[in-house]
Amino acid sequence: MQALQCSANVERVTERLRRWGYPFDGFQPPWAPPSADVQSEIARIESAVAGAVPTTLRAFWTVVGSVYWKFTEDDAVGDVWRGLPLREADPFCLDGAGTSWWCIEQWQQEVAGSHPEVVGPAVLQLAPDYLHKANISGGPPYGFSVPNGEVDAIFECEEHRLPFVEYLRLCFRWGGFPRLERVELAPEGRQTLEELRSGLEPF
Repeated sequence: MQALQCSANVERVTERLRRWGYPFDGFQPPWAPPSADVQSEIARIESAVAGAVPTTLRAFWTVVGSVYWKFTEDDAVGDVWRGLPLREADPFCLDGAGTSWWCIEQWQQEVAGSHPEVVGPAVLQLAPDYLHKANISGGPPYGFSVPNGEVDAIFECEEHRLPFVEYLRLCFRWGGFPRLERVELAPEGRQTLEELRSGLEPF
């Protein structure tokens, strides 16, 4: 993955959304660059699961950081923003390495109280599913089972079942809102989408 291009795209889309008054959730920053301790955070995860995280996830964590474009639960926002039906859009989110540690701690507690064969592998839960992003009770989070030594593993539980880099490409193709591919947008929405994805770098 050309992570620098991906990072530039995240920065551009985040800035456009901010400029236009996008109703960010506020639970996490819409974009947070990698922490100074990101390598140690990844090493802690890999040590706990006795194996690697996917190479492309490592690249994202170490160059891009974390992204949280989920919209607020405030009912005053409504279902449509600048012509985009937010409840159908599946805004891009991905937790960083530090935030993801809680998944490993939970898995360790479950293993301690049972057997590894019963509990199964650890799962990095990196993003809510599209229904939870729409503030509706939904399915399991998107993420990866670890250890996972693949270079570009499938992004699990996301409906497209794509390798992670292809999933990122899909997200940027739709301005950060990949489920818009299912929607017939009105003119205002099409204009917003074109402005969101204008000038984004391929990778």
